[in-house]
Amino acid sequence: MKKIMIILFTVLCVSGCATLNTEYEGSDKGYAVMSFYIDNHNFAGDYIVKYENSQGESGRFYYRKDAAWGKSERDFDDEKFNGRVEIHKLKAGTYTITEFQDIQGAKTFHYEDFEPYTFQVKPNQAVYLGELYEPIGGTGFLKVMNKLERDLSVAKTKGLPQSLKVDLSLMSNRMLKIKGSTFIKVQ
Repeated sequence: MKKIMIILFTVLCVSGCATLNTEYEGSDKGYAVMSFYIDNHNFAGDYIVKYENSQGESGRFYYRKDAAWGKSERDFDDEKFNGRVEIHKLKAGTYTITEFQDIQGAKTFHYEDFEPYTFQVKPNQAVYLGELYEPIGGTGFLKVMNKLERDLSVAKTKGLPQSLKVDLSLMSNRMLKIKGSTFIKVQ
């Protein structure tokens, strides 16, 4: 009975979360594009950029570098770096990046003075948020880079319409000032 109650509670909690449709197909659809370019270090890593709309529905750009439980599909993979381009189809509107997480093995890097970053999705247009670049693996040090041409070329092979107008709206490096790391005790 205890297991059934735990399962029921978990289902209720998860169903209460408002999740954005990142494959939106309405006539006011726009696109958000960004990429991850991560050092080929020896640490497993999850890189998560969380965002939400004005109704509090949330979405995330996500990249899993490597882990015993798998890795994300890659568009870039050589001896020094790996990563991919992400495309989200979103309803036109204002979105705010509310959190960034860099989880590497048992370390979660926290960022001081995180400043939420707002971007606009316009109907039948794309917004390019930049490349999240990790030049030195395992340090939590990340930068936002402008790799618009490369990323749009990849995005078009993944379904981004060819003749779409693209607004450049790079995420702010201010959101990535590293504070330190917290080691998580795994039980």
